[in-house]
Amino acid sequence: MHYLKIRNFFVILLLATTICAGVSSAHAEDVDDNIARVSDPLEKANRVVYGFNRILDKVLIKPATKGYMYIVPELARKGVHNVLTNLSEPVTLINSVFQGDVEHSFSTFWRFTINTTWGIGGIFDVAKDAGLTNRKEDFGQTAAVYGSDQGPYLMLPVFGPSNTRDALGMLVDLSIDPFNYILSDEAIATRTVLSGLDTRESVMDLMDHIDRTSLDPYAAIRSLYTQKRWDEIRNGKRAE
Repeated sequence: MHYLKIRNFFVILLLATTICAGVSSAHAEDVDDNIARVSDPLEKANRVVYGFNRILDKVLIKPATKGYMYIVPELARKGVHNVLTNLSEPVTLINSVFQGDVEHSFSTFWRFTINTTWGIGGIFDVAKDAGLTNRKEDFGQTAAVYGSDQGPYLMLPVFGPSNTRDALGMLVDLSIDPFNYILSDEAIATRTVLSGLDTRESVMDLMDHIDRTSLDPYAAIRSLYTQKRWDEIRNGKRAE
């Protein structure tokens, strides 16, 4: 099992390196155009997947999340969220290094170190109090920094909105995540379930609002996802 994980890691990392190398000469201005453009040639298929996701959410994910929110106190859920964030820091660190962002690489390294030790495995975000705030980086963002076009919009089963660049980036992130090689299969499954519940809780009010007010929730989610990714790639900064 671990041999297969290690083999897959090198295969996907090689693919990721090739992609970045192939677009490394792109200009920053071109990245803006790629991000701002939304291409959805697979809209019919995407809407079918979206319909499936809505049914799955209605009968399973949303009820499970509400049950989680009812049973687990808010303070405990905050601790779970902090632990999950801490577990994602190594992937953020690796992508920050890939992007050549020295300052954020340094900040992420110390966030992970401080929260893992003084924060008791990340339960408490001690580093935030020290001025080291979390800023997630993934390989989709890394590829965008090097000029990779986002490609067609995709609605993935269970995972939801994405695009071809970010879908590939998700595979790369799974392969470079050291915890996928350290943790047991049971621990990885637990982490995955808790991440799903935590994510669904974070968008509970937003999704309810979209359902109440949007004439086309699919289009609304597509627009919001694209804008969110644009903001994440720019690290919240406006284009000059």
